[in-house]
Amino acid sequence: MRSGMNGEVRDRLRQLLMQRARPLGLTTTALEALLQAAELGRWPAGDEIVTSERDRERVAFVVVGAAKVVCETPRGKRVTVCFVPPGQFIAGDWFADAAASSAPLRAYAHDPLGTIVATWTPRVLLDVLIALSPPYAMQFVATASRAAVDLLRHKCHLLGLCLRDRVLAVLTTLARDFGRPHPDGVCIELRLTHHDVASAAVGSRANVTRALEELRAARLVAVERHRLVVTHHGLAALHTVERGEATRGFAVREHETIAVRDDVAAMA
Repeated sequence: MRSGMNGEVRDRLRQLLMQRARPLGLTTTALEALLQAAELGRWPAGDEIVTSERDRERVAFVVVGAAKVVCETPRGKRVTVCFVPPGQFIAGDWFADAAASSAPLRAYAHDPLGTIVATWTPRVLLDVLIALSPPYAMQFVATASRAAVDLLRHKCHLLGLCLRDRVLAVLTTLARDFGRPHPDGVCIELRLTHHDVASAAVGSRANVTRALEELRAARLVAVERHRLVVTHHGLAALHTVERGEATRGFAVREHETIAVRDDVAAMA
């Protein structure tokens, strides 16, 4: 269920769109058109953010809070694709046909105080693109397309790592999108359960809990006031793994490779 918004939220939307204006190729006129056409709503934590109503597809943009995008497998399991921070569009097929409503990707509000999103119809976005000069229009489309490709590449890369490294990679991504500076590294300002981390890292809750304990013991991750902190050592260790120069503590061992397959099978 959605609720109405006040002027402060619309001002926040303006600020976020202005920050994205250059990367997306938005002109001042296009930005104002998006602001005028935006419909704002607050979704309680855990509720699905509906972007298809009365046969109308809508595009969603996070303004306050966070959205969790999940993929439902044929067996009904849910795997977290990503957490979407303020200032980003929620992943989805903007110009899909009527069958899009049956797509397995779904977005849910993930903030205890509610997630506020702005939505537009694809027609509004098309009108904005038409008003842009060809280079700016191509920049808008290319930016959105590149973001989707980068997300897919990142998820594929995760499956090639052992579970401990997958957990660290997920936490590092969350630190980038939802983090604030901390004396020991970066603190993730997002409420997370072990189940949230397990779904994002494609692992069982029990195995992810053990992986988190290993990371804490190695001082790569810390906990402060119920918030996870990725330490400077953790950031450096993940960078080493991603360059293919794994140390002894982060080498992918055969039994961990088997565990990856078991975790993936359990989620299917």
